[in-house]
Amino acid sequence: RHGCDFVMTTGEAIVEQLTTDGFLPKERVASVPTGIDTNRFSPGDKHEARRALGLPEDAFIFGIIAT
Repeated sequence: RHGCDFVMTTGEAIVEQLTTDGFLPKERVASVPTGIDTNRFSPGDKHEARRALGLPEDAFIFGIIAT
């Protein structure tokens, strides 16, 4: 509350939580979404990816990429 002048987040949900929970007034927090170049990073062939990584076709795989 007194530790910073402004908070920049990467999601509107975080802005909403910070302001709703009373941590910061709306004028002291903003969101800038992370950008992804969909021409450069687009879904590839999942079967080829599994083969390249040595993962079974029928295995449940969970992953996350975050900032």
